[in-house]
Amino acid sequence: MILKSLTLTNVGVYADEQRIDFAPPSHEEPVTLIGGLNGAGKTTLMRSLFHVLYGAHALPLIERRGSYDRYLEDITRSSVDQASVELTFTVQRNHDNEEITVRRTWRRRSGGLKEETEAFRNGSFDQSRSDGWLDFIESIVPRGIARLVFFDGEKVEALADLENASATLRTAVGSLLGLDLVDQLLIDLDVVQRRRAVQGASPEEQEHIKALEQEVLVAREQLDAREKAATEAEHTVHA
Repeated sequence: MILKSLTLTNVGVYADEQRIDFAPPSHEEPVTLIGGLNGAGKTTLMRSLFHVLYGAHALPLIERRGSYDRYLEDITRSSVDQASVELTFTVQRNHDNEEITVRRTWRRRSGGLKEETEAFRNGSFDQSRSDGWLDFIESIVPRGIARLVFFDGEKVEALADLENASATLRTAVGSLLGLDLVDQLLIDLDVVQRRRAVQGASPEEQEHIKALEQEVLVAREQLDAREKAATEAEHTVHA
């Protein structure tokens, strides 16, 4: 599996459409280095990679608790009604290279955000692969070993720390063996309980819940912006 590009549209700090083209493996410099200050969006890129590949099943990988709907609300810019994450990569299947693109698009509808998954093979829409995307990607990179395949600089540092490396590897191996099933079931149960609670509420209560959730989202965005500004000011002082 060779990554070609990652495109984020209205996700986190990435307004409108932002695309990263990864260096091809045959290039003289086959490494794409992404750097930035705290709050610049590096973590969002890593989380988006897991998100676009595994959807709701990515929550344990990005160390996120709560419902998938809540996660989509948190990463969607409050001023828009639609956002998306798209990944293009190549894989070798049956001795031929295939270019695969997967796109997850979520839109604001009555009752919350609705997500749609589309898959393309060599530039053409593939309905069967879209419907069975999770089975397809699991055959290439199973979720259980995803953390050993995709990791950032902080994870490399953690693996280099002998005291913490064993715990990191133990978690990855446990996921590979399906030992994280209980955690996933708890996440799924939380989603069901939240949906039932909202469905059982009166229209006025549902509107109040939505208003509170929006306030929380705005507060989180303001907190992120202030943390980013504080980090930039700290770097300016030490420069």
